[in-house]
Amino acid sequence: MQGRIVTPLKDGDIERAPIQYRLGMLAMSNAITSHRKAAEWRMGSAPQCYRQLKIPLPFDPTNRGRRISNIYRLYNFRVRQTGISQIRSVFMLQ
Repeated sequence: MQGRIVTPLKDGDIERAPIQYRLGMLAMSNAITSHRKAAEWRMGSAPQCYRQLKIPLPFDPTNRGRRISNIYRLYNFRVRQTGISQIRSVFMLQ
């Protein structure tokens, strides 16, 4: 699968597939959707937490990288201190 873009099933894909492959295709589609949702949630997590980050990032790649690195270090510190993280509640069920 290396080098290929894998997407969730579209409408009608499961009906057109051979019966012996349907269960595996459905499981893979659900896994892809779950990972995509987690990634999409993570991408918006820091700006939701720190509203002042809505300002544009600097053009200089070094400064931009440093700022993004600091943003996520602060965010990860906040998550560790408060224990509030959707990733923990979704993927670490008890």
